[in-house]
Amino acid sequence: MRKRIFTGFIIITALLFSGCLFDARVAEEPGEDSDPWTIPNTPKDVFLNLSSGFHAISNSNYERSLDGEFEFVARLQDWPAFTSWDKPDEMAFLDRVKGDYTGERTIQFGDEDGIFDRENVEVGSAEYEGMYIITLEDPDAAEPVVYAGIAKFFIEKGSVGWVLVRWEDTDIYSDEFTTSSYLRKTMQ
Repeated sequence: MRKRIFTGFIIITALLFSGCLFDARVAEEPGEDSDPWTIPNTPKDVFLNLSSGFHAISNSNYERSLDGEFEFVARLQDWPAFTSWDKPDEMAFLDRVKGDYTGERTIQFGDEDGIFDRENVEVGSAEYEGMYIITLEDPDAAEPVVYAGIAKFFIEKGSVGWVLVRWEDTDIYSDEFTTSSYLRKTMQ
């Protein structure tokens, strides 16, 4: 009986002095290369997260913004032998881009204000058609490399917010730049 009382006393003392197991942890300070996540409450929030994930060292925002069944469709003029491109292909491509271009990386969807030539938002789905511009800086190169084109972006509402289901390159933005189809082809 004394042994049980002593053991109970030790357990109660340990619990009293150890603090609560369910205390909130102190949040970490954001670093210089933070990957800010925008809760995708609207379809256009997906573009913000894709952009921040493309720019950041980590891929989390970019990956979280893609549907599990994500599909990229190349412009046939840029990639005649194109067959299929899914989410794992896209993430491998992103890793290669970030490995080769260690400088500033940006991607702009729509014009400077995020406006597309065509926007069709319905309940549970959205389709945007317009320009995109990808800028990649190599610290060893004098000028950044720019890829640009016109694409259709298909976005759907998932269980945890909006996600990009399909990126379909459809045309060039200017004769000056090659498209993301060409970039993906060269980085595969």
